[in-house]
Amino acid sequence: MKKAIKILLFILFLFALSILWPNIVTYQAVAGLKGLEMPQTYPLIGQYMPHYLFWGSIALAAILLIAYLIFLFSPSAKAGVELTDNQEKGQLVVKPSAIEGLVQSILASERAVEQASTKATIYDKRIDVDIKGQIARTSGLYGQGQEIARRIQSEINDLLGQDYPARINVTFKDIARNDRGNVKSSQARVI
Repeated sequence: MKKAIKILLFILFLFALSILWPNIVTYQAVAGLKGLEMPQTYPLIGQYMPHYLFWGSIALAAILLIAYLIFLFSPSAKAGVELTDNQEKGQLVVKPSAIEGLVQSILASERAVEQASTKATIYDKRIDVDIKGQIARTSGLYGQGQEIARRIQSEINDLLGQDYPARINVTFKDIARNDRGNVKSSQARVI
């Protein structure tokens, strides 16, 4: 995923740079430069450059607008959950690392998941718990995975309080190893 995002951002960067190049050439005198040529004078592509610059500018503006809207409306992760007692005498902040530790202690007592690593992310209305590890190949794996997920959700609800309004998502990602010990392809399991 990260590699695909890097490639996409690189292509977007090249596209934006080619759109901005005529502005750089047009206003080069401001910086005292005098050697850059307009793209319209380039052989073979010069006659198509005005069309490319017009439609490319519209496409770049649309991409930037969509990216801004995604950035504006995407949920942001919180640093922790603030819990207060009924008598208003104090506050407790439960951080994602505390939830990760709770999940690790639950997984340590289970035999179905080995070499597990967890990552918890807290949002306003949900808590995501991602578990990566080797899932044991047994006949009751599907039932065990659901039972472990229910137990994790129950423990997190007990930690935060039953009236906490967040939805808790638990995702297992199985990392299998081949005979040589190298990591093979992984498949996500949402339970």
